[in-house]
Amino acid sequence: TLIINVRDPLDRFVSAFRWRWGLLCKPGDKREPNYPKSWQNPLDYCQKIPQKEALILTKKYQSNPNLFAEALCENSPTRETAMKDYSSIKHSTTLSQWLHFLTNATMIDEIK
Repeated sequence: TLIINVRDPLDRFVSAFRWRWGLLCKPGDKREPNYPKSWQNPLDYCQKIPQKEALILTKKYQSNPNLFAEALCENSPTRETAMKDYSSIKHSTTLSQWLHFLTNATMIDEIK
């Protein structure tokens, strides 16, 4: 038996955006840049994440997950670009990416 607890997709999206934004070293940041420690203690450490990702989070979408979500909407004129931006942000994994093992017969047999 395999039980999968699925979080609300909107909640996951906002959480992923805020997590990456929160880890980002910002100008005047008093936190020490340290990649591995930032995951464990983001109050004391930050990450110098790739410039492209930092610009997407802080400039393009103004540190606002709602602006990003609106750009991803089906009728948005910026949807195609926003989809590429989404794939550039680490920690933003789709549910199908998390559950990819369910499409692999060998892995399913291992679970049984």
